[in-house]
This record gives sequence, structure tokens and C-alpha cells, in this order.
Amino acid sequence: MDNTHQPIVGKNLIEILMFSMYSDALIIFREYVQNAFDAIVEAKRQGILSSIKEGQVSITIDPNSRKINILDNGIGINVSQAQPILLNIADSHKDGIGLAGQYGIGRLVGAKYCKRLIFKTSAKGENKYTEIAFDNELAQKTISNKEDKSTATQVIDRITSVVVGEEALDKHYFEVRMEEVSKHHRNLLSIDKVSEYLKEVAPIDYMLEFKNILYNQCLPIQYMDFNEELDHIRLTINNEIDIRKRYGLRIDGTGDEISSLQFFKFEDSEFGILGWGWYAITPFTKAIQQRYSFEKKEHSNWFKRFAQSIF
Repeated sequence: MDNTHQPIVGKNLIEILMFSMYSDALIIFREYVQNAFDAIVEAKRQGILSSIKEGQVSITIDPNSRKINILDNGIGINVSQAQPILLNIADSHKDGIGLAGQYGIGRLVGAKYCKRLIFKTSAKGENKYTEIAFDNELAQKTISNKEDKSTATQVIDRITSVVVGEEALDKHYFEVRMEEVSKHHRNLLSIDKVSEYLKEVAPIDYMLEFKNILYNQCLPIQYMDFNEELDHIRLTINNEIDIRKRYGLRIDGTGDEISSLQFFKFEDSEFGILGWGWYAITPFTKAIQQRYSFEKKEHSNWFKRFAQSIF
């Protein structure tokens, strides 16, 4: 067979990755927080953090300037690797098991909602940082121009700029900055809405009243080792709001008080324990009203919501 044809990856791939990946804007917070969590897990594995619970993700939302910052203290990326990792497409080395992001495409999802998407990062032991900026307006113009036959690689090269600067040796971080967030997506700039969303999807700890009064007291001995393996990070918004899972002592929508928790697990004869979780025991005086129901489009993985862990 004559393999003389050189395949071309068209610029429409960039349109998919930057502007058409998700219909719900709030999902970008899930993507970036999960990437931060993966970076923190790697920092623990390499001994940069002593435990994953030392991991910190700080979100700053400024509605007036329409800016969003998401900063983590994970492994960071050194200067020699920053451009290949952040500019190459679908070239992630994550396995999709220990680390969630498998394909390396989720980092561009914020581009749809702002004029400039910026990544800044530094790794421990280097005195340099790398900052890469994406001009999202130029990307949209290039993609919509039917006369422009640029490849996906050429578009990425055209819309990005790279700066390398001085940094302290002990710094290790990754920062996402979204500048001039679209006025059509005000949810992204609502601290309350972002907070409520992250309480449902982020790898964070339970509220103390739930954990101390219900969870810890009801946890069976045979589940304690499983519980020790659960990892969570500290997540704050504007340095004031410490985000924790929203579970309390009563059911939203009915007011029913939770009397206890029932734990369960899924097992397979070949692979052993596949997952485990819990559900609440209540008087069930009435059905939960529709306005309190969970939206399928935001929370498609019900087991992740209720069981918290799949491994």
C-alpha cells in the first residue's frame, strides 16, 4: 500500500476542544479542580507534600474585573516540559485510573468563556516559571474563517504566547487564569453558585457536623480501611469560604432528620471490591420536591455523588 498521503488534523479540532466540549459552563470548575487534585496526588507521590490532605486549591473570583484564578500547590511543571505538556493536544501520560484526566484535553475548556486563558506554573527546585496565554478571540476568528486552511497545530501556534520568568526555588504550583469572562455566563462569576456546585463534585471533605455526628459514628469497622484511603483537598473561594461536601443532618427539601447511615459495597468474584458507599436512613415523611432534585446534566455519575469512591 502506498502511504504517500500526509494526514492533516484540521483546525475544527480546536473548535471542539476550546469551544464545544461542554454545554454547562460550571463544569470548567470541576475540570480544573480535578486537574489540581491530580497534581497534588503526584506531589505527594514524589514527596513534595507529606500528605494529599496538605493539598490546597484556591479559587479567586472577581465579578467586577470579570477574572477567575484557580491556584494549586501540586507538583507544577518544570520549564523544559511546560510547553510540550500544555501545548500538545491529547498527549497526556495520565493513566485514567490513579489520575483522572486521561487524554489531556480538559485544560482548554475555559477558553469558551473568556477572552484570554492563561496557565502559569513552576516546579520545586527550579528558579523559573512558565506562563502560556491563549488568545481565544483570535482562535474563534481563525476557526470561523472558511478561507483559512490552517491545521490544528498551526492554530495553536498562532494563538499562544509563552513567557519564562524568574521564580523562587521552593515554589511549586499551577495557576489557571481566565480574563474578561463572558457576560453571557454570569454563573461563573457567582461565588454562591460556584460554591454550591463544587460541594457536589469536588474531592473535598464532609462538613464537620455530618462527619462527627453521623459518618464517624456509623462507619463499620470493616469499612475503616477503605475510608482511610479516601483522599481530599482543602478548597477555598476568595480565601474565605472553605468548601466542604454539602451533606448535613437533615434532607434538603423534606426536612427529614437523618437517623443513621447504611453502608454498602460492590464486589466481583474476579476483581474483589469494586466500590463502596452509603445512604441515609430517614423517616421518609414525603418525597423530595422537584426543585431539590439533582440535575442529570450536571451530575451524570450518581455513584460519585453518593458513594464518593470508586477504585
